[in-house]
Order: sequence, then structure tokens, then C-alpha cells
Amino acid sequence: MNRKYVELDESTLHESETNFRHLLDEALPHAYEERLTSISEYAPEELSDEEAIDSAVEKKKASKLIIDDEPGFPILPEDTNSFERAKNAINKEATIEQKKLRDMSTIMEAILLEQMYQNNWLTANSNYELCPTHVCDDVLRATDLYLEYSDDEGSSQGLGIDITFARREKLYIKLQKTMQQVRSGKLSELKYIPRENEDGDFERTAVNKIPRIILTCDRPKLTELIALWTKTKRPTEMFESKKEEKEKMYELENELKSKGIPYNEIQKRLKELKSKYTEEKHEAKEKLRLHEVQLQLLYEAQIQLEAFIKIANHKEHYDIIEILQSRLDKINGAIVQKIKDMPKFAKLSVDHFYRTDETFKNMVDILNLEIASLSKKKSKEDDTPAFVASY
Repeated sequence: MNRKYVELDESTLHESETNFRHLLDEALPHAYEERLTSISEYAPEELSDEEAIDSAVEKKKASKLIIDDEPGFPILPEDTNSFERAKNAINKEATIEQKKLRDMSTIMEAILLEQMYQNNWLTANSNYELCPTHVCDDVLRATDLYLEYSDDEGSSQGLGIDITFARREKLYIKLQKTMQQVRSGKLSELKYIPRENEDGDFERTAVNKIPRIILTCDRPKLTELIALWTKTKRPTEMFESKKEEKEKMYELENELKSKGIPYNEIQKRLKELKSKYTEEKHEAKEKLRLHEVQLQLLYEAQIQLEAFIKIANHKEHYDIIEILQSRLDKINGAIVQKIKDMPKFAKLSVDHFYRTDETFKNMVDILNLEIASLSKKKSKEDDTPAFVASY
């Protein structure tokens, strides 16, 4: 894809909705490309090469819909009516705010896809598969990404991920839906997971008893992530051609001359400008590799799974507990590994993110209230403490 480099001043990104919308618009084409590139691995006929992916990206950019059809497995007959009703309702009732929240989720999903494969953001090692879910599983089953862990015995453990940016009230509703599932002794089902067959082709596979978690962060942190990510997406060269470089440098040289800047200083500044462009791209990649949000997301997964286990235990759904515990073990292992690999993370506790990220705080408070309500239902002899810690 041809991409124009636009300099964004990170210090002013929070100042207005216009700046934030500008940032989202800069990042969205890259997010579409990341998603469609992932889909192309199991939909090769529709996304056979870079040109086909670019065309699909342009189609998404031109669409005004929040939910749109995209390449992938055909929708099952039993899902068709429900999907069409849900899709049409979402698109018809969508507000500017809802479109913005959807765009935020789309970009965060793409960042996660990329950072998982580059830096294992949510795992202790590379023994996993991560894919964006089919649009039908997204709309009908509130799951954006499917993470499947593998172990040495060849067995697999799936985890559904819902990327959500919402106010506390909406976050509460989403968490309550998942907690109600657990209370009922149920977990999620996904119907469109790609699995490779013996011939090397991908087939649609249904998976069930899949725990689903929400991953999120507050807007200031997301803004920082997107600003860094768009810098990593800069073309390798600052200019697309030698001709463009010569023209731009000539314009800048004349501008500096008009300010009375000596020739030697002009040449120095031009060289520094090109060097800064390359350095900023490299620095942005390194900042993402080391970004604390990966630990925050792991703690979000941890506290949700711990809460779900307490709910399942209260209802005596022991088969559900076993499934939840296996995923929690994977998350705990990833946290331990992250702290081992990046010692600075040792100082970043749940309490740190509770104090510094409003959305994280909302999640913990909602889960704490739920666990506290369970405690009240227990006998007075049960001294089991409430969830997480007091703040």
C-alpha cells in the first residue's frame, strides 16, 4: 500500500476530538490491512495477493457501515437471519460516537494481532495461534479475536477476546452477560474458526466451551498506542521517490534561507530531519515491544478469569472451573514470564493499573461488587476474602 507520512504531534493528541479523529483515520487503513492479511491466510482465493488485499482495504475505507461483509467462510444457514438482523440494526442505529468506538476497537485489535506475533504480548511463548474472528462470530457472539494455546501433548485451549472501549455502564452490561453465562454453567461457542486439514486447506470449525474475556484500556493509553503504531507503519524511506525528496528538500531549503539560516546549518538540519524520521520509527517499535499495556491486558484477563472461577464455584459448576483454571494458568504463566523478561514490570502491580487507568479501575470495581455479593450469600462461617484487594 502507498502511505503518506503525516507528522503528528503526540503532545496535542488529547486536546480535541478533531485531533483524535485524525489519528484514528491515519491508523484505520493499517488496521484494515492487518486484519485482512490475517484473514488471507485461510481465505486465499479472495485475498490471493497484496493487490487483492489493497483492494479490500480500499473497499473498507469507502464503506460508511459499522458492520460490513468481508472475505471468509460463508455464513451458515442457521446464522443468516440473525446475523442480517443484527448487522442491519447496528448499522441503522449507529451514532458518530459508536462509529468512533468501533474504530478504536478495530485499531486495538490490529495492534494486538501484530504485537502478539512480533512480541508475544499475551503469552509466555510462541505456542499459540491467534486469529481475528469471522464477522458473524463478532456480531452474534461478541468475540473479536480467538487465541488458542497449544501444549507439548498436542491438546489445545481456546480463549475468546472481546476488544471493548465503552463507558462503565456498557462495560458492566458486557461483563454481566459473561458472568451470567458462567452462572448458568455455560461458556461461549464460536462457529467459524479456521483449522488446517490434511491437504493444507483451511476449513470452518466450531469450537465450544470457550471462556470469553474483555480487553481494554482508557483513551489516553490507547491514544499513545495508536500514535506509536502509526509511526511504525511509516514507509522505510521518508519520500516515495528521489524526485519527491529533491522537491521537498528544495522547498525546505528555501524556507530556511528566507530565515537567514547559514548554508552549513541548513545542510545539517536537512540531514537531521531524515535521520529523525528513521530513528522515530525504530524508537516507536521498541516502545511498543516494552509497553506496559501488555501487562495490563494480562492482569485484566487474570482478574476476570479469577472472578469467573469464584462464580462457577459458588454455583458448583466444577467442569467450568477446570476449563477456566486451565486458561488462568496460561495467563499467570505469561505474567511470570513478562516480569522475568522485563524486570521493570515487577513494579507494575494490579494496584498500579487500578490507579492509573480509569477503565481498568471500572473493571475491577464491577468484578469486586459481583464477588462481594457472592460472599454475602455464603454462611457466616465462611471467611473467604472478597476478590483482589482493597484499594
